[in-house]
Amino acid sequence: MTRQVLCVWWTLAALLTLVATGCLENGNIDFHSDGDGTADGDGSPSDGDVSPDGDKDAPPPDGDMDMGGDKDVYDDPCASDKDCAADFHCDPCGASSCPNCEDCLPVCVPHHCVTGSLEDLTCNQDRPECGEDAVAVVENGCWKCRNLGNCEPVRDEHCDDGTEPTCQTLVQPTCESYEILAHRNNCYACVNPATCVPWGTPACSQDADCLLDDFCDPCGSSSCPSCKDCVPACGHHGCDTEAVVSCGMARPECGENGVAVVVDGCWECLSLESCEPMRNDRCDDGSVPTCEMMTPVCEDWEILAYQNDCYRCVNPQSCVPWGEAGCRTDLDCKLREFCNPCGTSSCPSCLDCMPACARHECETDGYGQLNCESERPDCGAEGTAVIRNGCWVCVNVGSCEEISGRDTRCDDGTEPMCNMIPPVCDEWEILAHQLDCYSCVNPATCLPWGVPGCENDDDCRRGWYCDGCASSSCPECDDCLAACRVIEP
Repeated sequence: MTRQVLCVWWTLAALLTLVATGCLENGNIDFHSDGDGTADGDGSPSDGDVSPDGDKDAPPPDGDMDMGGDKDVYDDPCASDKDCAADFHCDPCGASSCPNCEDCLPVCVPHHCVTGSLEDLTCNQDRPECGEDAVAVVENGCWKCRNLGNCEPVRDEHCDDGTEPTCQTLVQPTCESYEILAHRNNCYACVNPATCVPWGTPACSQDADCLLDDFCDPCGSSSCPSCKDCVPACGHHGCDTEAVVSCGMARPECGENGVAVVVDGCWECLSLESCEPMRNDRCDDGSVPTCEMMTPVCEDWEILAYQNDCYRCVNPQSCVPWGEAGCRTDLDCKLREFCNPCGTSSCPSCLDCMPACARHECETDGYGQLNCESERPDCGAEGTAVIRNGCWVCVNVGSCEEISGRDTRCDDGTEPMCNMIPPVCDEWEILAHQLDCYSCVNPATCLPWGVPGCENDDDCRRGWYCDGCASSSCPECDDCLAACRVIEP
């Protein structure tokens, strides 16, 4: 009997010793503990051990909490790595909706690769996406892609366009530390990882060039990593948007401080600062409504414009009511636009084509650098006119390469049937088909030099005015001759 009592006491004492040393937890004995809070004498804390700073059962670092399920619960949801700190990345299955749930929620989780902080960045670029199994870290002031598993460098493929290099330059270029090597147009290119184009090259010209979550930020990049100038690039606007456009219209421009997002299947202009709805004023003509009418309530696929001192509900792509042509020729469009015969449709859900001004991507000088006495020419179905070296040049809308051909802007629609050989015009004239014959005319007036092109604004087309000194009686003359000129935007 005494021996049995002693055995019971010895057993209780042993259990109390295990509890005191941390080897007994939740009713289980940890036989791997060496009694000092580490497993197998390796010096690393185990579950339930004293943390290195002396805090027993300290929670996981960085505020993460293990709620008892298979995944940790983090406080920072994300859509991409851009939403996370430099030492975290966006794990699409980093958390779940409840401790024991098996669904996935994207949250920022630590990636364990060595990285600087966001404050260490010295190059002007957003954090790039490096692919499914890689993450961008801060090295030498710029972002670099590392493998998530072993933190080894990887080639960042997010700027590749899907083609394989077959160009004659088969030797891969050595890119700078602030560039990445991309496979584009069947060749190699060293590009800005944030814009996927070479540093200094604009990545966008309008919001329609960007993803729905982005907008064309006029100062989204720079011409070099340390440069302080501005180069347009797509940037995240931060406003909620749907993923599908169902109203059949192109993304509109919402002005300097606005962005178009998808609400209820169609575009709506929001303030970039507050993400609140705003009126899209891109179709205003500069006048202030003074007409005696109530402000109309436009449909979702229209915008309210101030035109001709009154209100008008218009197609945001063409700036005229749906069903009306937004332009006849390039003359009706701004300098960096052309008259696209299929720029819009007759209704939001229609699949037909209606002409509308659309932006082209070809380089052009401004109107202030135009020093030839000539209006914008008609360059045909596949061309548009831009200003280069002080005068108009016809270029292909797609390739922006110069195209040659007869300038048809002064033709009246008739075909020459007269009995004469086409004349050779002087360099300051153009050959026109007029009144069923040929005529060498002043390209600014479409009449022979010395003949006025207009008497008043009524003689000019929409968007033009009669300038009393737009031309002269001869190319070298200093006198004034009236001609129609475009109203500069």
